[in-house]
Amino acid sequence: MTNSTGTMGSAAVSNVAVNCTPLRTAASFHYPSGIAVDGGGTLYVSTYGGKTIRRVTAVGVVTTFAGTGSLGGTDGTALAASFNGPIGLALDAAGGTLYVADSDGHKIRRISNTP
Repeated sequence: MTNSTGTMGSAAVSNVAVNCTPLRTAASFHYPSGIAVDGGGTLYVSTYGGKTIRRVTAVGVVTTFAGTGSLGGTDGTALAASFNGPIGLALDAAGGTLYVADSDGHKIRRISNTP
Protein backbone atom coordinates (compact mmCIF):
# COMPACT_ATOMS: atom_id res chain seq x y z
CA MET A 1 0.00 0.00 0.00
CA THR A 2 1.42 3.37 -0.90
CA ASN A 3 0.91 6.70 0.80
CA SER A 4 0.22 10.07 -0.86
CA THR A 5 3.87 10.47 -1.85
CA GLY A 6 3.87 7.15 -3.69
CA THR A 7 6.25 5.46 -1.24
CA MET A 8 5.58 2.37 0.81
CA GLY A 9 4.34 2.76 4.39
CA SER A 10 6.19 1.36 7.36
CA ALA A 11 4.73 -2.14 7.61
CA ALA A 12 6.20 -4.59 10.11
CA VAL A 13 7.06 -8.21 9.29
CA SER A 14 7.59 -10.83 12.00
CA ASN A 15 7.56 -14.61 12.35
CA VAL A 16 4.42 -16.25 13.71
CA ALA A 17 5.92 -19.73 13.84
CA VAL A 18 9.27 -21.04 12.69
CA ASN A 19 10.97 -24.41 12.77
CA CYS A 20 12.82 -25.59 15.86
CA THR A 21 12.47 -22.75 18.35
CA PRO A 22 12.23 -23.85 22.01
CA LEU A 23 8.44 -23.38 22.22
CA ARG A 24 7.86 -24.97 18.84
CA THR A 25 10.18 -27.98 18.90
CA ALA A 26 7.73 -30.11 16.89
CA ALA A 27 7.05 -27.41 14.33
CA SER A 28 7.48 -28.25 10.69
CA PHE A 29 6.23 -26.37 7.67
CA HIS A 30 7.22 -28.24 4.51
CA TYR A 31 6.07 -25.91 1.71
CA PRO A 32 3.36 -24.00 3.59
CA SER A 33 0.78 -23.09 0.98
CA GLY A 34 -2.43 -21.85 2.57
CA ILE A 35 -3.61 -20.24 5.77
CA ALA A 36 -6.89 -19.58 7.56
CA VAL A 37 -7.46 -17.98 10.95
CA ASP A 38 -10.42 -18.44 13.27
CA GLY A 39 -12.08 -15.89 15.54
CA GLY A 40 -9.90 -16.92 18.50
CA GLY A 41 -6.65 -16.24 16.68
CA THR A 42 -5.80 -19.88 15.88
CA LEU A 43 -3.97 -20.15 12.57
CA TYR A 44 -4.35 -23.19 10.29
CA VAL A 45 -1.58 -23.81 7.75
CA SER A 46 -1.69 -26.29 4.88
CA THR A 47 1.68 -27.85 4.11
CA TYR A 48 1.85 -29.00 0.51
CA GLY A 49 5.10 -30.91 0.98
CA GLY A 50 4.22 -32.26 4.42
CA LYS A 51 0.74 -33.43 3.39
CA THR A 52 -0.70 -32.08 6.66
CA ILE A 53 -2.70 -29.24 8.13
CA ARG A 54 -0.84 -27.60 11.02
CA ARG A 55 -2.46 -25.56 13.80
CA VAL A 56 -0.73 -22.60 15.45
CA THR A 57 -2.40 -21.34 18.62
CA ALA A 58 -2.53 -17.66 19.51
CA VAL A 59 0.46 -18.22 21.84
CA GLY A 60 2.53 -19.98 19.14
CA VAL A 61 2.11 -23.68 19.97
CA VAL A 62 2.26 -25.71 16.74
CA THR A 63 0.61 -29.13 16.33
CA THR A 64 -0.57 -31.32 13.49
CA PHE A 65 -4.30 -30.75 13.16
CA ALA A 66 -5.02 -33.14 10.28
CA GLY A 67 -3.19 -35.58 8.06
CA THR A 68 -0.86 -38.51 8.50
CA GLY A 69 1.93 -36.92 6.48
CA SER A 70 1.67 -39.73 3.93
CA LEU A 71 0.46 -39.26 0.38
CA GLY A 72 -3.16 -40.30 -0.13
CA GLY A 73 -6.80 -39.35 -0.17
CA THR A 74 -8.11 -41.37 2.74
CA ASP A 75 -11.03 -39.95 4.73
CA GLY A 76 -11.36 -40.52 8.47
CA THR A 77 -10.64 -38.75 11.71
CA ALA A 78 -8.46 -35.69 11.25
CA LEU A 79 -5.21 -37.41 12.24
CA ALA A 80 -6.03 -40.60 10.29
CA ALA A 81 -6.90 -38.81 7.03
CA SER A 82 -4.33 -38.36 4.28
CA PHE A 83 -3.84 -35.62 1.69
CA ASN A 84 -2.27 -35.50 -1.76
CA GLY A 85 -1.29 -31.85 -1.85
CA PRO A 86 -3.19 -29.47 0.41
CA ILE A 87 -2.73 -25.94 -0.90
CA GLY A 88 -5.64 -23.76 0.20
CA LEU A 89 -7.75 -23.38 3.32
CA ALA A 90 -11.01 -21.64 4.22
CA LEU A 91 -13.09 -21.59 7.39
CA ASP A 92 -16.87 -21.34 7.25
CA ALA A 93 -18.52 -18.29 8.79
CA ALA A 94 -19.16 -20.07 12.12
CA GLY A 95 -15.58 -21.35 12.26
CA GLY A 96 -16.64 -24.97 12.79
CA THR A 97 -15.68 -26.39 9.40
CA LEU A 98 -12.33 -26.09 7.67
CA TYR A 99 -12.25 -26.65 3.89
CA VAL A 100 -9.05 -27.89 2.23
CA ALA A 101 -8.18 -27.62 -1.46
CA ASP A 102 -6.33 -30.92 -1.97
CA SER A 103 -4.81 -30.05 -5.34
CA ASP A 104 -3.03 -33.22 -6.37
CA GLY A 105 -6.04 -35.26 -5.26
CA HIS A 106 -8.37 -33.01 -7.29
CA LYS A 107 -10.72 -32.68 -4.29
CA ILE A 108 -12.14 -30.17 -1.87
CA ARG A 109 -11.96 -31.79 1.57
CA ARG A 110 -13.94 -30.87 4.68
CA ILE A 111 -12.77 -31.11 8.29
CA SER A 112 -15.83 -30.75 10.53
CA ASN A 113 -16.03 -29.62 14.14
CA THR A 114 -12.91 -27.51 14.05
CA PRO A 115 -12.04 -26.79 17.70
